[in-house]
Amino acid sequence: MSPYIIGIDPSLKSTGWAVIQPVGDLFTIIDCGHIPVRTRTNEKEASELQGLSTIYDVLNEVLIRNIKVSLYGIECPPPVSRRGESTLAQAYGICRCVLGRRGILTGGSFYPVTVKKTIAGLGSAEKSDVERCVSALLTDRWEFECYDESDAAAVAMTFWRKK
Repeated sequence: MSPYIIGIDPSLKSTGWAVIQPVGDLFTIIDCGHIPVRTRTNEKEASELQGLSTIYDVLNEVLIRNIKVSLYGIECPPPVSRRGESTLAQAYGICRCVLGRRGILTGGSFYPVTVKKTIAGLGSAEKSDVERCVSALLTDRWEFECYDESDAAAVAMTFWRKK
């Protein structure tokens, strides 16, 4: 039986996640969703802390529900300093924390350009291109609610292809 892999696309706006299972050269989506974490408060720091807490709680629930997950792929912040990078790094760290707490220690971290190149064949691919390519690699039709979900599936697929 093929392993279950969780892919995570962390962000403090909306963190995407997808649990997939490889089936030959294709993949089956087991579970998929996103965590809308942007909160509206007057205090930015309080808002970020609430968002990080939400990511932790929801991702933990996802992993409890999908107990067969044994591997992970996670998109990591780009190496170049950009505005918003510290909050992205915090979201990435929280996701890694949940994975470790649940005992999911085998996986990989990938820059966005690596995910795009692996799945869409081009490091500068648009999100719509990545979603189209992810859909072509699925055994069954799946309707993603947002690009965060298809990006998360792409990250999990990237881990499997690069392992």
